Amino acid sequence: MPVQYNLAASAQLSNSENPNAFAKLQYYLVENEAKYFADWQTYNQLFGTLNWKPNMGPTMTGVRPTRTPIGQTSFYPLEVKAGVPNKNVYSIVETSESCTLKWQDFDSMQIPFLPNFQDFKPRITDLHTEIVRQMAYSNDFFIRTAALERAPYLYIAGNNDGSGASLVDAPYQTATALTSTNALKTTAWWQAQIAKVTTNLSLAVLDNLANVVRDDIGAVPFEGVKNTPKENELIKGKYVWIGSLESFQYLKWDPNFQQFRNVNTEYSTAGFSGSIFDQFTFRAERTPIRFLADGTNPAPEIQNQNTGDAVPNPQYVNAPFELAFICGADAMKTIKVGPPPKPFSSKDMTQAKFFAMNWNGELNLTDQVLITYPDGTVDLNSRGRFVKFIGSVSYGIIACRPQSFVPVLYRRKRAGVV
Repeated sequence: MPVQYNLAASAQLSNSENPNAFAKLQYYLVENEAKYFADWQTYNQLFGTLNWKPNMGPTMTGVRPTRTPIGQTSFYPLEVKAGVPNKNVYSIVETSESCTLKWQDFDSMQIPFLPNFQDFKPRITDLHTEIVRQMAYSNDFFIRTAALERAPYLYIAGNNDGSGASLVDAPYQTATALTSTNALKTTAWWQAQIAKVTTNLSLAVLDNLANVVRDDIGAVPFEGVKNTPKENELIKGKYVWIGSLESFQYLKWDPNFQQFRNVNTEYSTAGFSGSIFDQFTFRAERTPIRFLADGTNPAPEIQNQNTGDAVPNPQYVNAPFELAFICGADAMKTIKVGPPPKPFSSKDMTQAKFFAMNWNGELNLTDQVLITYPDGTVDLNSRGRFVKFIGSVSYGIIACRPQSFVPVLYRRKRAGVV
C-alpha cells in the first residue's frame, strides 16, 4: 500500500528541477540581498544605526546628554594671592527623543512554479533583486523625509527676501507620529521659499554654507563614517554634502574654480574630486528631491506605456529647483534595514547560520497564497503551483542634533548650459 508523507506540494514538485540548485536557492538569495542592499543606500550609512530586534515594541526612545553653553568670550581668573579662586560650576541635562515605529510590507506577484517552467531561477533572482532595491530606496527615502521634516533651518541660495540672510527658520516636526498628513513643510511653504531662490550651488555658496553650518548653527563635523574601515579618513573633520552629481560636476566650470584648483590634478579627465575647501566631502545620491515652481516635487521615474520600462520622468528631468543637504555628526539615529554585513566575510558561513538569522527587511519565499481560477472561484494553493516573495520592514528614526541636518534649496545649473 502506498505511503504519503505530509510534505508541502512545492517540495515534491521541486524534484522536477535540479534538486541541488533548489536547495541552495535561499542561500543564494541571501547572498544577493547582502551584495546589493548597500549599493542603494545613502543616508543610512551616514547616520548612526540602531539594531532592530523582533518584538522591540511600537515606540523607540533615546536619551542623550546636552552640553552646557560657552557663556563668555573673555576670561579673567583671580590672582593666586587673592587666596580663594573663582569657581565655574557645570552640569548636564538629559533630554529624550521618542518616535513611533513604522512598518511596510513588500510582496511580489505570484510566480508559477511548474515542472516545465525552465526559467524559474533566473526570473526569481531578478525579482528578488528588484524588491531588495525597492526596500533600500524606500528606507533611504524614509530617512531623508523624516530628517527633512525635523530640520529647523533651510538655506536658500541667493535669498532675495531682503533680509540679507541665506539661512531661514523652517517649520519642523516634533511629533513622534510623523505622517504625510501632519507634515509642516507643505507644498505651499516650499512654493514660497522657491520664489526666494536666485542662484545655483556655486563655490561661493558652498563656502558661505561652511560658515553658516559651523558658526551660526554649531553643527559638529564627522569623525569617521559608519560601517567603513578605520583607515578611511575621507570624512574626518568635515561635513558631508549630499547632493546630485549634476551639481557636483558643475563646480569645475564655476567662474572661481581656477583660483582654487590643484595644479597637480588633471580635472579635464579625472573630474572634480576631493573635498571642497577641506570643509565638505561630497556624497552623491541617485534621486535628489527636485521641485517645480509651484512647490511640487515630481517622481523620478515613470513607466513607459509602450515598452513597460521605467524611464526618467520628463518633469523630474526638467525641474528647475533642487535640494541638497549638509550633514554634520550625530544628526539622527535610525533602525538598521538589511542584512548584517559581518557574517558574509566569514569563510565558515553555512546555510544553517543564514536560516538562524532574523533581520529587518528579510525576504522569504512562500507558497501560502490564494489562487483565483478562470471561473472566478478562489482556492488555497494546496497543489503548490505558485510561490511569491514576502517581506516586512520596520522603520524608525530619532533626532539627536536635528540642526546638524541642513537642507539647501538652489536653482539647478548644468555644465555647458547658460
